[in-house]
Amino acid sequence: KVYGKQPLGKFIRSIVGLDVEAAKTAFAKFINTPALNPQQIRFVDTIISYLTVNGTIEPATLFEPPFTDISSNGLIDVFNPDDSAEIVNLVERINRNAAAVS
Repeated sequence: KVYGKQPLGKFIRSIVGLDVEAAKTAFAKFINTPALNPQQIRFVDTIISYLTVNGTIEPATLFEPPFTDISSNGLIDVFNPDDSAEIVNLVERINRNAAAVS
């Protein structure tokens, strides 16, 4: 009753967050890209911070505060279409992993 209809793993992740090293590993390609500009670095860092607190993130959130504080249109203003799609795929994979834990 406490966690409703969401998967137990997602509920637990919402309480404890995602381990910071796991989040950094998931976004290693972006973290280790020397060509990222400061805005892109800040955006990825914000995703990682969000995940460590909340455990999961819905892709639509990448178009809301705190992400629109970085750029008014969120993800699509900060990254090119291919990188934006890859970030959404990473977020969805992280969410699926949380849902798979039971």
